Amino acid sequence: MSLNSLTTFLLVCAVETLVRLRTALAGNPGLRLAVRLLDNLRIGLVFALVLEAFKLGS
Repeated sequence: MSLNSLTTFLLVCAVETLVRLRTALAGNPGLRLAVRLLDNLRIGLVFALVLEAFKLGS
């Protein structure tokens, strides 16, 4: 297994963990900022993963 494959696997696991955390925190109105921060972090990780895939493909 190459380092790129391992990194991709870890990023996908991180995104899935963030989705589960968001689901757990979404019901609490006092944690809206935390939910938004988790959403932004998740979007950034997915964007970085897609950007890296395009860089590798070209």
